[in-house]
Amino acid sequence: MKNVRVVENGVQAKEVIEQFLNRGYTKDEVYLLAHDKNRSEDLTEALETNDVGVSEQGAFDL
Repeated sequence: MKNVRVVENGVQAKEVIEQFLNRGYTKDEVYLLAHDKNRSEDLTEALETNDVGVSEQGAFDL
């Protein structure tokens, strides 16, 4: 099951990720995207979530 949440900042992102983990998701199942590539990389590293690669972006779902 896919779940998407939109948040305003890193603090909210951390809270939502914790909610996902409390509901039984693993960090391997959590991806984080930000409006800026550098911000996305920084948050992904800080919150220990997965990187979004080409396959996660749907490039192979043609």
